[in-house]
Amino acid sequence: MSALLAMTLLDSSHGGSVIIDWIEVQSASESVPLSMSVRSWFSVYGRPLLHC
Repeated sequence: MSALLAMTLLDSSHGGSVIIDWIEVQSASESVPLSMSVRSWFSVYGRPLLHC
């Protein structure tokens, strides 16, 4: 659910396709939870988008 929400939110922004690809790669990696990966990404790159 979180991943889907992130995809939808970022898809509306510029470079959404790149973000979706990144999420797909993280999802394939079972070593790190998807939610944690998305959270880490948001903490670094997501702040400007969320403030927009």
